[in-house]
Amino acid sequence: MNVAEKSHGISLFELESGLVDLVREREDIAEGPDSDEKTAQLMVVDNAIREWLGREIRKVDGIRNYIRHCEVMSAAAMEEANCQLERSRLWSGEIRVQGNGGLQPLNITDESMIPEEFFRYEGWISSPVMHNLANCAWPPGYWHLKRVPDTEAIRRALGSKCDLCNGSGTEINSSPTAEKLEQITCTECGGSGHQGVPGCSLGNRGFHRANSLR
Repeated sequence: MNVAEKSHGISLFELESGLVDLVREREDIAEGPDSDEKTAQLMVVDNAIREWLGREIRKVDGIRNYIRHCEVMSAAAMEEANCQLERSRLWSGEIRVQGNGGLQPLNITDESMIPEEFFRYEGWISSPVMHNLANCAWPPGYWHLKRVPDTEAIRRALGSKCDLCNGSGTEINSSPTAEKLEQITCTECGGSGHQGVPGCSLGNRGFHRANSLR
């Protein structure tokens, strides 16, 4: 039995020496005189070589696909491990209610009540008007200004201490009808301790749940 006939039993893990033997056998056949038998032998060896190479290629593709599968599964396992680790950290801590940071929301309930000093004008003005501000007879097409609340000025005022109680929220009742001196709620700020702006107030920042890790 020659190598070409034995090649049908080549396993996926057989050494590359099998291909070398096939190539050498083909070379030996090719050196002989031309004949129908030589042509038939070369065809058998060529088919054996093609079969051997095909099996080797399939073996390499299978190994490559398996390595790729292992890489994908490893990445998925790592991602799941990190997810579970984060969950365990959350459960190992304590949940608490924490106030939100940042500015308090500004509530403007009635813009018509806001004093003029808490407004500003936004828009544009043309160069001729800018250079001739003393003459105010320019038609509206040369300027456009919009009166809007100055939120920064309003916030500063609402955050300032009351001038009457100095932030304490109370004052001394010095009314002539009072029987004795006593502290009462500040009549200027209503007990808040802050200055007020008509039509405006500061809202609560709100809260959120936070995890305190051990």
